[in-house]
Amino acid sequence: MRLSLLALLPILIALTTGCGEERSDDLMRQQSNASTVSAVGKDSAALKAVFSDLPALEADLDGFPPGTKLHQSTYEDGTPLAEGYLNNGKPIGPWRYWHPNGVLARSGSFLGGSHPTGEWKTWSSNGIRISHGSYENGLEVGVWSYWYANGSPSMKGPYYLGERHGSWKHWHPGGVHAAEGNYIRNHQAGMWHQWDIHGRPLSDIEYRMVPTQADLEAR
Repeated sequence: MRLSLLALLPILIALTTGCGEERSDDLMRQQSNASTVSAVGKDSAALKAVFSDLPALEADLDGFPPGTKLHQSTYEDGTPLAEGYLNNGKPIGPWRYWHPNGVLARSGSFLGGSHPTGEWKTWSSNGIRISHGSYENGLEVGVWSYWYANGSPSMKGPYYLGERHGSWKHWHPGGVHAAEGNYIRNHQAGMWHQWDIHGRPLSDIEYRMVPTQADLEAR
């Protein structure tokens, strides 16, 4: 029984991680796609009409480097795909992206050089929130929250420079607690508590192999 439980927790963590987590490389790929998709006939009037019914993208251009311009792109059918600011071909300031059905997919800001910064939010194509947290120089920092496609919580906990560090909680898709414990630089550490899908407690797992400073520096 002990061995089966030891095998269970990593699977639970993997399942919850795969449901809702959006990493910065995904942001980069989507931004790149947005920059290369053709506008509606490359007609500025047509683009203006597409985005005219949307809330204005708020930004103080006086705080941006010279040459910063508004970028707007659409899917082939004219549905908005992305809107934000570019400077020397790189995103800067606030950006937002849409799913093909017109539902807002994500929003946040970039530093010059394509690094996401500050608060970012993502939603599913049904408008259900998927993730919410902050970046610093392109890395996750502070507390992040994730949700399943049905809107129930998936996991929540703090990051330190892009790695899970501190107390994290994981839930089953139905909203029942799945696991809870600490990470040290992306490694599970100390005592972890876990529950089955009915909320019944399972045996705790203690992770004794905490990485040394040398291990961390070698990564």
